[in-house]
Amino acid sequence: MKRLVAGLLILVFIISLSIGIAVSQKSAYATSKITLKLGAWASSPAEKKIVQNQIAAFKKLYPNVDIKLVEIVGDYNQKMQLLTASKTEPDIFYMDSMPAWQYIAKGVLEPLDYWMKNTM
Repeated sequence: MKRLVAGLLILVFIISLSIGIAVSQKSAYATSKITLKLGAWASSPAEKKIVQNQIAAFKKLYPNVDIKLVEIVGDYNQKMQLLTASKTEPDIFYMDSMPAWQYIAKGVLEPLDYWMKNTM
């Protein structure tokens, strides 16, 4: 249960950060429609509902930004490894901190320092 709550908090943070990024680049979104893929682990109907509510709230603020939910069923890390190896990973996704170093080492994860400094 603690892992689920921690995962959901991380997801809320990532979506909030995405909103901050969108605010900093809002002029780019004013005239063009973009689609972002959001990767989320399909652990339970409750988690899916929370993610869908976050997407709906984001779409109200940014109607030109479409969020496509990519539900990952089963072994999340294994599926993410497959997606990153094939360069089809979601634009935004969350993960446990334990495997994160592997993605950092491969250059898959973008450092958030700039965005944290300039959008918060």
